[in-house]
Amino acid sequence: MITGAGILASFFSVLFVHLVRVTQENVQTVLKLQIGISTVLMTLTVLPVIFVLPTSFEFKGVSDSGKDTVKSVNQWYAYGCILFGLYSGMVIGFTTEYYTSNAYGPTLYLAESCKNGPAPNIIQGLALGYNSCIVPILCLTATIGFAF
Repeated sequence: MITGAGILASFFSVLFVHLVRVTQENVQTVLKLQIGISTVLMTLTVLPVIFVLPTSFEFKGVSDSGKDTVKSVNQWYAYGCILFGLYSGMVIGFTTEYYTSNAYGPTLYLAESCKNGPAPNIIQGLALGYNSCIVPILCLTATIGFAF
């Protein structure tokens, strides 16, 4: 059902692209806008799906001491998990674009360091790659933490 809601949100978000004339100059802006719009639409279209779930359900597990545990969760926690994953994906997408697009500082700085030779280029490239992983790791950690 969540996938069905995603297909519906995707269908309408594709229609938003046709409201603007896409050119080479504005294609990045339009894509970012479309990701934002699709995230908001998915937030709204998945809301009715939550009401199909039982008001509360249980997860069985085992604690560190070996005892059986039961975690009771209501439908809004499931919605929170969906939203955490959804918005983390959006933030990861925006961050990836920032670190890989030739329109932003990190890549421009890397291109500038190429003028100084191969060693600064390699070092700067590695540093840029390591820095670009920080936000996605934090987003994934927060999503997993909320889910637990």
